[in-house]
Amino acid sequence: MRMEYEHLVRTAFDHCDRYGDPFGLANADVYDHASDGKHRLLFGISAALKKVSHDSDPDKLELTHELDELDKKLWKDQSDANIDATILRARELFKQHNI
Repeated sequence: MRMEYEHLVRTAFDHCDRYGDPFGLANADVYDHASDGKHRLLFGISAALKKVSHDSDPDKLELTHELDELDKKLWKDQSDANIDATILRARELFKQHNI
C-alpha cells in the first residue's frame, strides 16, 4: 500500500518525482511513518484529492464530487482501513479519468 500512496500523490502533482510535490509528501516513507502520527499521511492524500478535483475539467462534476466526498470521509474516519480504501478508490478514479 505504501507504493500506492506514493503513486497517488506523484500522479496528482503532474507525475512529479519522489518528494517533488509542493509539500514534499510524495514518498512512500510518509506512509511507512504513519504510526508516528497520521497527519502527514492524511495531508498528502487530501492534497492529492484536492489538487485533482481542482484541476479537473468542469464537465467532470461526478469526479470532482466523488474526490471531495473521499476527502471529507478521510478526515472523519482516520482508521487504517479507511485510509487504504481511500487511496485505492482515488487511484481507480485517476485511472478511469486518465489522470
